[in-house]
Amino acid sequence: MAREFCPQCGTARTGAFRFCRSCQFNFDAVPAIAPAPFSSAPVPAALPSVMPVPNTAATLAGVAWLGAAAVTGILAFQQWDAGRLLTSLGDSDQGLVANAIWNAVAALLTAYFGARCLRSPNKGFLTTSTAWGVLNVAWGIYQVANGATYWLFYVVLVVSGLAGVLSFAARDAAAPSSPPATS
Repeated sequence: MAREFCPQCGTARTGAFRFCRSCQFNFDAVPAIAPAPFSSAPVPAALPSVMPVPNTAATLAGVAWLGAAAVTGILAFQQWDAGRLLTSLGDSDQGLVANAIWNAVAALLTAYFGARCLRSPNKGFLTTSTAWGVLNVAWGIYQVANGATYWLFYVVLVVSGLAGVLSFAARDAAAPSSPPATS
């Protein structure tokens, strides 16, 4: 099957997605062009007329999110380990196992946000990433307010806050969430 390329920027179409992942061109708005007969000569890919500008703030947000995910995962592991140790000694786990599970889920979601921020996110995703930063900071403040004094809690708070701020800053340079209306 022949690959389809965006006539506007030259990016290869991903599956049957309606919009180009680079410039948001609507493939469904134009009639399908019959593929050219097979040729043994290689066909060069069309180069975009304007090269996209990398979104440095989004890249930095992605790196910060991945760092926050790593630290949150380490924290979850340590909470799980401490809770299981207390239980094996016949004591209450003091909610450590439940907090470890929440932090493990948060680490996975945070890693997802990091990966997406590194892959040309649009404005809508960066808005969601900013909201995730607010939720992470709120969860960290809740844990610290309830007696968490381990230094990893503070690292997660700072890095998540930084990632949220960078996601917010990256929104101005990002592609729109939906393609612009054409007249």
